[in-house]
Amino acid sequence: MTTLLLFLLTIATTTLWLSVPAVSAFEFDHDLSPDQCRKDINQCTAKSNNSTMWYSCPISCAKYFELEGCMAEQRTDPEQLYELRAKRSDDVSMSLEENEGYVTLYAVIPMLPGMAQYYYDAIEHIAHVYKYTLVAMILPYYDDDQSTASSPSSSILQSITDTSLGDSNSNNSKSKKKMKSILLEGHKRGGNVPNPVLEYLLSRKVVAGNFNLNNNNNESILMTTPNIFLISHTGMFIERMVSPTMEMIERRLKVHLRAMDEPSGREL
Repeated sequence: MTTLLLFLLTIATTTLWLSVPAVSAFEFDHDLSPDQCRKDINQCTAKSNNSTMWYSCPISCAKYFELEGCMAEQRTDPEQLYELRAKRSDDVSMSLEENEGYVTLYAVIPMLPGMAQYYYDAIEHIAHVYKYTLVAMILPYYDDDQSTASSPSSSILQSITDTSLGDSNSNNSKSKKKMKSILLEGHKRGGNVPNPVLEYLLSRKVVAGNFNLNNNNNESILMTTPNIFLISHTGMFIERMVSPTMEMIERRLKVHLRAMDEPSGREL
């Protein structure tokens, strides 16, 4: 109960601070035509091959999939998070110890048309804006039966990987820009290799919010919607957002960044 009260108190005391204009890029935070977006909302779904809908209607698409988020905590041994390792898309293994002292954004993104590229680009923008206080990591997520070279998931992942690694053969102008977010090796649902970081995040005790991290529908949710985890700079608090707008990501991120400036021992 004390934890929840402190969490709610933090939100209340930072309302004025959060009223500062957001730095979100226009293309990630505005529906071009709200009326048309509502009419074509089914084009946001996994069954659609419309790769531009998420850029034209990011608010409508995000809210179509949005679920209530939650806050989990790990007070007894938060250091165990930083003992874990993750493999980047370039096959290099990295320790999460490098994230300690920073807010970590860990995004699990399903490889679906439009959605995957939109959230990759949006998170990359956020990573550049908060480059001194945030570590952004992106985990591509797809089904085991979609792992063949000719599958849509594989081609979407390859496109994002080329952008992240700065593929010289890529026509994407963003490949010439140094990427700030960390693209991780793709994770297949039903694969033989577990993902220790994702397993850790999904198993923490929920202290606020009605959306249970241990929900039996987790695999379905991870396969069809972007799941954004924000981990506080001490590793104590883990917030999960499902299909958030960019405005929501920044709003919650600012709460975590605010906590970095609080006196020792006071967080969220």
